[in-house]
Amino acid sequence: MTAPRIRAAIEQRRAPGRFLFEAMGRQLNRDAILALEREAIANLIVQTDAAGKGQGITKIAGHYIIGRNPRQEAICLC
Repeated sequence: MTAPRIRAAIEQRRAPGRFLFEAMGRQLNRDAILALEREAIANLIVQTDAAGKGQGITKIAGHYIIGRNPRQEAICLC
C-alpha cells in the first residue's frame, strides 16, 4: 500500500527515484526502557568491588541473580 504512494510522490515531484524499506527492530516501550535501566544498574553493581579485595564480581545473566562474589555468594537485584 505504501510503495504505490511513494512512487506517485516521486513522479509528481520529480525527485530521484530511489527508496528502501527496512524492518524495524525492537520497539522502545516502557518495558524495554526498564530492562535497559536494570541492565545498567546490574553492570554498575558488578563493576563495584565492595569487599575491596580486588578479586571482583563475576557477572551472571539471571532473572534475579546478577553476579557472584569470590566466596560464591549470589548478588541479587529485585
